[in-house]
Amino acid sequence: MAVSTIDSSGLTSPLTSGVTTNTVTSAAATALTLQSAGTTAITVDTSQNVSIGSATNTTYGKLSVFNAQSDGNQTIANSGILFANSVGGQFAQAAIWPFGSSGFAGALLFGTSPSGSGTFTPTERMRIDSSGNLLVGNSSVGGTGWSMYPTGYAITNGSTSTFTHISFQTSSSQKGYIQTVGATTNYNGSSDYRLKKNVTPLPNALQTIAQLKPVKFNWIEDNSVAYSFIAHELQEVVPQAVGGTKDEVDENGNPVYQGIDQSKLVCFLTAAIQELKAELDELKAKVNA
Repeated sequence: MAVSTIDSSGLTSPLTSGVTTNTVTSAAATALTLQSAGTTAITVDTSQNVSIGSATNTTYGKLSVFNAQSDGNQTIANSGILFANSVGGQFAQAAIWPFGSSGFAGALLFGTSPSGSGTFTPTERMRIDSSGNLLVGNSSVGGTGWSMYPTGYAITNGSTSTFTHISFQTSSSQKGYIQTVGATTNYNGSSDYRLKKNVTPLPNALQTIAQLKPVKFNWIEDNSVAYSFIAHELQEVVPQAVGGTKDEVDENGNPVYQGIDQSKLVCFLTAAIQELKAELDELKAKVNA
C-alpha cells in the first residue's frame, strides 16, 4: 500500500478517513517520505536509515537530524532532541543538540531547565567540543567550570578567592578537599577537633622514626631515580601511612600495588624533633650547671 499524502486535513487518497493500517509501504527501491506543508520532514531510505529534516541519509547513521537553515547554526529548535515531561502543569525539560557555525567543526551540547524556572528552553550544562574536550559548567577551554581534556583535567574558578575544587565525602560528612587560596593549593584531610576524642601526645616518636628504612631506588618503568620507602616495610612501623596488602593480586592474577601517604609521617617527625630538643635542652642545662 502506498500513501500519497497525509496533511492537516486528514488522510487522503488512496486512504480514506477511518481506515486503520499497521503498514505504510513505499514502491520498490524507493525511499519512504513524509512531508509537512509540502516540505520533506522524514525520510526512510532503502537501507532503512531515517533522516529528519533531509531527503537523504547517505552514510551518517541509522538516525540523522539535519539543520535545514542556510547559515549552518544548530540550535535545539532546528536540530536538537528535546525531552519533556508534564509535571503539575509545567514541563521539566532536558535536551541534546549540536552546535557549530561553519565547516565541519562542531560540539555536542547537553542542557536542562532550571528548577521552578517555568522556561521551556533548557540551559546548556555540558558540552563535548570539536577537539574532544568535555566541558561542564563552561563552554570553552579555560573557562570557569570543570573540564576534561585528552591530556588531563581542570577545575577552574573565575576569581582568586578561596575555592574548593574537589570535595571528598562519605554519606556522613566531608573527609577531605582540594582548595586554592590565591596563588596556592591546599590538600586538606579532615582534622577538626570536633571529630576527635581521646587526644593525647604522641609517645615514642623518635623510636618510631628510628625504625623507618628510607631508600634510594630506580623505577622499573623508566629507570628514574627516586627516594621513598618500601610500602610493606613502612606498613610494619606506621600502618596508617600505607594502603593495600603486600603481594596482593586481583581475580585475574594481576598485581594490586600498595601505595603510601608520606604526609602521615609528619606528626612522627615533628614529635621526634621535639623529643630531640628536650634531650638537647637537658644536656645544655647539665653543661651550664
